[in-house]
Amino acid sequence: SLILTITSFNQNGLSPWDNGMTLFVTDIFMNIFIMLAVISGTSLFPAILRGVIVLLKHFLPWKYKIYFDYILLNNHRLSTVIFPSVQTRLYVTVTILMQILGVTIALIMDFHNQYLAMYSGGEKFMIFMFQVVNTRFGGYATITITELSAATLLIFVLLM
Repeated sequence: SLILTITSFNQNGLSPWDNGMTLFVTDIFMNIFIMLAVISGTSLFPAILRGVIVLLKHFLPWKYKIYFDYILLNNHRLSTVIFPSVQTRLYVTVTILMQILGVTIALIMDFHNQYLAMYSGGEKFMIFMFQVVNTRFGGYATITITELSAATLLIFVLLM
């Protein structure tokens, strides 16, 4: 729905359902869509913005290239979300590594949790991927996170 897309991109964590996102705990497409919307509105926004500016620079007529060159070269004077090229790559790399680390540690700590026993290994991976992204940025939850181990909750807090 449109409300879910807007609130995901803006990191509000609001859903139109009473029980939040628990209806979609095993829905792969909905989980991936929400994760991409949340990540696009938060940690990947500087990279997406820089990519759009670079694409516009390459595809628009040559008389406009000077404007995009100016934006790319004077990024900190114009906006705080446009990073230089190296900083953008470093930021995206660190963000991806933090997500991978969070999912890996959460899977190690809670793979045999009785609360998650009804889910397959792939579903557990998707649950933890969704939780790591949304605990850090979005505020959505597909499971009751209080049922997870203290170590996993500590990782969620440290990733924030």
